[in-house]
Amino acid sequence: MLNPIEAGLPTRPRRVLVVEDDPVSRTFLRLTLQKRGYHVIPVETVAAAQRQFNDEELDRFDCVISDYWMPDHTGLDLLRWLKTKDPCLATIILTGEGEKNLVTESLRLGAADFLEKPVNVQKLLAALDKATGQTAHQRRMARSDSAVKTLGRTQRWMMQSDRNTGGNFFSEVCFYPHAEAGGDFLGHFPVTPEVHCCLLTDVSGHDLQAAYISAYFHGIFHGMLLRAAPLPEIFGHFNEFLVRDWNQTEQLQVQNAIGTSLAAAALLLDSRQQLASVILCGAPVPIYVSPDGRAQALGESGGPPLGWFPDLEIRTTVHSIGGGGTIYWWTDGLADLAEAQGVHPLCLAFALQQAKERALKLPLLDEAKDDILFAAIFLPAADVEVGLLQPLLVENYRGDQDYEVDEFAAAWRRNLKLALPELSEMVEHDILLAMREAVLNAMKHGCARQAEKTVRVQASYHRLQRLLRVWVEDPGSGHQFDFAAHVDHTAQALIDEHRGLMFIMNLAHAVKFERNGATVIMEFQL
Repeated sequence: MLNPIEAGLPTRPRRVLVVEDDPVSRTFLRLTLQKRGYHVIPVETVAAAQRQFNDEELDRFDCVISDYWMPDHTGLDLLRWLKTKDPCLATIILTGEGEKNLVTESLRLGAADFLEKPVNVQKLLAALDKATGQTAHQRRMARSDSAVKTLGRTQRWMMQSDRNTGGNFFSEVCFYPHAEAGGDFLGHFPVTPEVHCCLLTDVSGHDLQAAYISAYFHGIFHGMLLRAAPLPEIFGHFNEFLVRDWNQTEQLQVQNAIGTSLAAAALLLDSRQQLASVILCGAPVPIYVSPDGRAQALGESGGPPLGWFPDLEIRTTVHSIGGGGTIYWWTDGLADLAEAQGVHPLCLAFALQQAKERALKLPLLDEAKDDILFAAIFLPAADVEVGLLQPLLVENYRGDQDYEVDEFAAAWRRNLKLALPELSEMVEHDILLAMREAVLNAMKHGCARQAEKTVRVQASYHRLQRLLRVWVEDPGSGHQFDFAAHVDHTAQALIDEHRGLMFIMNLAHAVKFERNGATVIMEFQL
């Protein structure tokens, strides 16, 4: 049997307010309960009970026993009043014999139990024991809920305060926890003016424990970082803590056979050497956008999170970030919601940023099953325009997937609808047709329809210029082509050759070719 502390019950004598206008019944209840160790406060009316609560803190009482029929008000009137003052305080209603119609109403309003008069002592003690236990449990849950809400507010404040971290580095965060607080978190730590470190974490679960583990790792990470510990050493240290300490406690083994895991990723950004060192442990791959707007992945997906294996291999990859740029980052919750909506995570992230700037909430967030966190980390750059061209999608298609191009076009349309809901149907049609022709051309000529070769498609939006830029790149060598001469030739004869290219040139507002046409860059003014 649990002792009172383990059960969450008060160690002091449990205090019961008895509201009963009949002096005989009131005395009977008082003496019966006092013999069992209860501290009893008897009153005659509902008004007297309310005065008692106004004079003392409600949480000093553990239960209320109230008769239903009283001269001034009923026991249900008192129950309604108590629920507005302290929803955690359990109430037992006493009814006369045969008043079954009152039972349903009592339970509907939240009464812990009801007893018929004359009261049976054993039933009274059993109901009172259950009611005081219910009060203790509900107050414990309320304290926990209050702690979660406080932690959630602190999380949101901390991530908002990361916007300006000193120097030329700064980050913007969109955070939508599934509950009040969550296990997703982004920390931005200046090491020197030229070197900053960002830590992204996603703990399994959506409760106070998940938020605690995430905050605990961020604290350890920051402390060890200030002592110049290498990133792999920090990750290895916390992985060992999760595997050998946290997940081995008997309580956690009973509650969660798999144990707590933590998807984590770290970026060490050096603006002087123009390098980014990346560690990925079960977290999505960050996307780096260079000053010219091209996006690339910083690493490869895969690998287990922290907390699964004792001898986890922790690898660091190093990437060039020359000239500044922006790094986009998110947790699994955003990727899962994007997949459910049939859009790219970058597109959903863009829509979240737009909604946040307008103080709106995207309705599709109600469909999220996990915490949503997205971050944009802006690197020092000489050009103030760097970072304004934001990617909406980055996709790779096999060279033999030309038969799926209509499905790809449908996906592009969903992305455009989400990111740019005000886009006219005419412009949307031109964009999709030009992209379709460019991709088919790349698959046919650049990839020779070979499965081992891929076509890369990227679409980015410049918010100030209201311009959409699309890259279509294939691995081919391209070919020399005099487009002006071809236009003159087709004006004199109807030919099918390069008809797709003609579509592209006429539909886009501007077209640029690189690598002899193996890269096509189309711009659409919206």
